[in-house]
This record gives sequence, C-alpha cells and structure tokens, in this order.
Amino acid sequence: MRLSQCGLIVIALLATTTAAQELADPVVLTIDLENDTVYRGDTSDFTKLGTLPGPTTALSRSFQMGVNIGDIRAVNGQPAKGLWVRTFNPAGQWLAAPSPGQFIADMTAAPVGQCVFNLLTADGTWIGSLFDIHQEPPSAGHILIGGGGAFLGVTGEHRMEGVAFGRPAASQSEVPSMRRINGGGKGQNSCSVQ
Repeated sequence: MRLSQCGLIVIALLATTTAAQELADPVVLTIDLENDTVYRGDTSDFTKLGTLPGPTTALSRSFQMGVNIGDIRAVNGQPAKGLWVRTFNPAGQWLAAPSPGQFIADMTAAPVGQCVFNLLTADGTWIGSLFDIHQEPPSAGHILIGGGGAFLGVTGEHRMEGVAFGRPAASQSEVPSMRRINGGGKGQNSCSVQ
C-alpha cells in the first residue's frame, strides 16, 4: 500500500525523508513518549474508578484488562504532540510452563492488545493515526493494520522499544487526569510504515 501524497509530505517533515524517496521503501517513525502510565483493571466497584488523586499501585492478576496511556513528545527527534493508547487483555504472558494462576500455551506470548497513535504537529495540528493489533512473542513486532489522516491505508510493523514505566502499574481507581503529576515513564516506539 502506498502513502497518500499528504502523508508523504508530513512524513517528509517528521521523518527527515524526501518526496523523491521511493514509496515502496518503509519509512521508520521513532516516536518518543513521556508520562506513560499503565492502569490495571483491579477493581470491580465502578464507583471507585478514577477517584483517587494520588499515585496508586495496582494488584496484578490474570484476566485483568489494562490500558497504557502516554504523551507523544517527538517523532524522529522533531517536537510533536499526541497520544499513545495501548489496551490489553488479559494481563500477563502466556507460558509453556506457567506458575499457578498464569496462562498455559505452547509458546511464550504477550497479552492480546492493540495500540493507537494519534499524532499532532508541535502546534497541535492533527496529522493522523496509526493502529496495530498484537499477540506475539515479546521480542516480535506488532502488526500495523492501518491508519487515518496522513496514514490512511498504511501497513507495517510497530515495536515498543525501551518503554520504561516511572512507577509500578497504577490502579484504575487513580484519577487519570493526574497522570502527568503522579509521574509516568519515558520510552520509544518504532513504526515502520509503507
């Protein structure tokens, strides 16, 4: 699938590539994240969701759903804005030799999940979105299944590289509007798009 002309122009600015580049070659976007927090679904009392303003620590159990939320701060070293959201279910890995309470499988695999990157320029203009879906060995890449805006129709691969959480997983009882104040991690995601 080829990038749209608008997508090529945006990528030319963000990825320091040129309009003359052969479109069949993948373009790599290195996306820097800040304030990345993972929230675990550790409460069944819906009245407690998002109510605690201070930092929390989640209980981690099999079958939990979870969500990562992080701020996009740069693309290929250029200032940018945006939001990265990763949802996953269930928490925990699938293992050939699990401990009690863990999932058994013929291979080690990550939770089933999906990621969405909503990319903005530094002045807040929407560029587009990238979408992936995944359940694979932890060292494998996620499959980019498409995009919107400048990334309409793209495919490729996404790798989470060096995502470092600033604290343990938070409870979903924590107020999510306090994510930047309570602290989160930094990291990079690499998207190879065509």
